[in-house]
Amino acid sequence: MASTTSEEVVTTPATSATPFDRPTWEGRPAFQDSANLNPTHSEDYADIGDNWGISDPFVIDHCSSSTPGNTQSGFKFESSWGTGPPVEIPIYNTHFTVLSSMDQRSGRTHYLLLSNRGFLFHGHHPTVEWKALQTLHGDGAEFACLPMHVVPASYLFPAHQPWMQKFAGDEEDADVFVKSQAFLARERYRSDHHARATYQEVSRCEVIAQSPHSNLARYLGVQTKMFGEEERVVSIAYQRYSMDLHEFVLMKRLLLPRHVPLVIRGIERGMRHLHGLGLIHCDLRPMNVFVTIGEEKGEDGGVVLKEIVIGDFDASVMIGEKISLKRANNEWWPPEIEWDVKAGEWVDEWCLEKMKNWLKEGAGMWEWASAATISPPPNTTGCVPIAVLEGSAAFASATYDGVW
Repeated sequence: MASTTSEEVVTTPATSATPFDRPTWEGRPAFQDSANLNPTHSEDYADIGDNWGISDPFVIDHCSSSTPGNTQSGFKFESSWGTGPPVEIPIYNTHFTVLSSMDQRSGRTHYLLLSNRGFLFHGHHPTVEWKALQTLHGDGAEFACLPMHVVPASYLFPAHQPWMQKFAGDEEDADVFVKSQAFLARERYRSDHHARATYQEVSRCEVIAQSPHSNLARYLGVQTKMFGEEERVVSIAYQRYSMDLHEFVLMKRLLLPRHVPLVIRGIERGMRHLHGLGLIHCDLRPMNVFVTIGEEKGEDGGVVLKEIVIGDFDASVMIGEKISLKRANNEWWPPEIEWDVKAGEWVDEWCLEKMKNWLKEGAGMWEWASAATISPPPNTTGCVPIAVLEGSAAFASATYDGVW
């Protein structure tokens, strides 16, 4: 069915700040430096399940009924992106693209929308009604009835810099993995944390790209999008690997005793090369180590690893730099190390030692007798925690080229 268009207008009370000024949520500045945010934050799905943000002061709800429909209304911005006095932007027809969405166990969906004029909006709505809107398959104007508030693009996406390599390939390629930040995570949403983390990761990747290593994930470049007249980095492209080490060991139960020294050696060589470049990873754990599996069987009928790489560099800092933006969760972090400590090689070395024990002590417990013959679930892909290996899990050995 055809969707009607809408006029985009965002209004705020005359006595309140505009969405682009410096409002506060829950008594804290929205633009506070992300280094001072809650240091216990973890992105391991800890933000899924509750119904945060319901009382946002700048939510605009134009849905006239509890059932989704095609009723449109308008918004009008009064702002100059927080850099000067408010200015009125002319009314225009609006269509939205869904950049990200996350269903909550509470029965609501959180979403991030991009208008055709380059403005970002965040909101939350009952999941049933959100799904119904999506089934309309309209031109994007149908989303204008949703409650939403303005989000400055600078919160989420860093400005593209000339030194940042652009990804020129096809993101649909089976060998490409595109990473973006978890934009809807509660604790970091109303700060520049995500933009800073992306910028930090790209800067580290550019250093690594000048001196690549077979045990470090291959960086392919950044993807950008225009927000008004600003070009910003929205995601990072990497080579795709079969799965991460956490999945390989705990979810697929593919680990065999002969894998352990190879995995440790690969991680250690990647770590040493990273340190040689003056970088500390600061988030060295199984979910950030990726493996590629060969296609032929080995003598024991088990899988054989062709690649072992360290990835996910958004927590990485220079040697001697303070650890203030992001680090591993408490399970994989030295218990005596506080935030704002200057990073040194010993941080990653502690994590490596824990990973060695994790592999060695758990190998017998995690190994399934039938691991070489069990097939993974169908229609899944690799490289992220939910990823799984395509085809049979009964792969086997290949000849190592001496890299390990």
